[in-house]
Amino acid sequence: MAERRCRGKTKAGPRCKITINLSRDGYCLMHDPKRADKAHAMQVLGGHRRRQKPENIPPAPKTMDDVVKWSSWVAHQTAKGLLDPKRAREITTALRQLTAGINIRDVQREARELRKQLKEMSKRGSKR
Repeated sequence: MAERRCRGKTKAGPRCKITINLSRDGYCLMHDPKRADKAHAMQVLGGHRRRQKPENIPPAPKTMDDVVKWSSWVAHQTAKGLLDPKRAREITTALRQLTAGINIRDVQREARELRKQLKEMSKRGSKR
């Protein structure tokens, strides 16, 4: 048995692919002329959500502790619907890059310190 699909057409021309919440006439919410008011109300609500600003944006992250705070903030704001998933992914990607940069910097600092200590130990050992 073929799956029931919306009878409406997209703006680009092909038939709509929605298969859930179809009316008796076979239309999804967005293509059903009898539910146009409800569709419009949902579109307005969706636009309102996109215009909302996330709350309590933390200062720019500089340390690993800041990265943890930001990660927590992103998860919380996304769960509340105040941060759209695309923006959350972009922020998470930037946080991963910052984490990698901090780790590389820390390893380089440690390597410099160890080279310095090794050089000092070599000097002491050659004086004996």
